[in-house]
Amino acid sequence: MPVNADIKELLAAGAHFGHKTSRWHPKMAPYIHSKREGAHIINLEKTVEALDEALPELTKLAAKGMLNGIIENGRAERAYIGVAYTSVTPDIAKAYDLPVRYGAYLRVSENSHSSAIVTGGPAYKAGLQDGDIITKIGGVQIGSAGSLSSLVSEYKVGDTIEIEYIRGTETRTTNVTLEAYKN
Repeated sequence: MPVNADIKELLAAGAHFGHKTSRWHPKMAPYIHSKREGAHIINLEKTVEALDEALPELTKLAAKGMLNGIIENGRAERAYIGVAYTSVTPDIAKAYDLPVRYGAYLRVSENSHSSAIVTGGPAYKAGLQDGDIITKIGGVQIGSAGSLSSLVSEYKVGDTIEIEYIRGTETRTTNVTLEAYKN
């Protein structure tokens, strides 16, 4: 199904309102329609052209893993790893005294009595534990290339992927076989 941007929907959403005229980058000049009351008005015709060019590829990337599953087994299944996590940022790393400033910190809130690892799920079977920090999926660093969820979504159910993680001060690897997400 083709994806197209709709100029009327963009207008209704207020996508034409830009920043103050004092805050802009010269490379945006082709996309600025006019100025009104100290703010730029974005050229929605140019925006639609750029979105129509980008959306098909973005849609393909978002559905890559699920689409492969549909092609191979005729079912739309979303692969999952079975963890709750907090994306590691410099602030999170500092707050929790983590050894890295990127990755997926496997933890649940302090008020929760459950585990960050879904019992019986793929991460559980691979031996991941609460407090581990997943740093790479299939050799790709979490954070610079996307979140844990977005990287996992590039795979299909049944794929086995190598995960690099930190437990305490030790860097380890394990293989996780992705399973179908169940509500």
